[in-house]
Amino acid sequence: MGRSGRKAYQQQLVHDGLGHGLLVYELGQPIAWCQFGPAIDFARFDPMHKYKKLTITREWQPAWRISCLFVDKNRRREGWSKVALKAALEKIGKRGGGVVEAFPFAVPGAKYASFTGSVSMYMHEGFTKVAEIGKYRFLMRRRIEPTKQGNVTGIQD
Repeated sequence: MGRSGRKAYQQQLVHDGLGHGLLVYELGQPIAWCQFGPAIDFARFDPMHKYKKLTITREWQPAWRISCLFVDKNRRREGWSKVALKAALEKIGKRGGGVVEAFPFAVPGAKYASFTGSVSMYMHEGFTKVAEIGKYRFLMRRRIEPTKQGNVTGIQD
């Protein structure tokens, strides 16, 4: 699927009420995006060769997955991916919490982690590196406790 195909696909998901994620705005302009949702809606990770070989206990079955973190190319290295990740984790807590999986890349020499966020950023947010599931891709997990009201990040439902 090319760029226009992905864009049309994502727009269709939103129109069908199936889109997952949040946008980070600054002064009315979108500058960052985090795609997350129920693990079952992101089943494309399940057939990954090394993921299939993992033994996942019932206690660590994923309830949620974070599949994409993106920051406008003119705003990178300003901490916006951290803001988006924290907001997504807050949303997950408000929606009942549970085990969250993420699949960041760690490419040697890369200036930033395109579309996934960095392993170190996830570790800073309490994720644990579980396994290497690709040449530069890692499975990371964290349990999020359910929360009630209030927010730290200022996100709106």
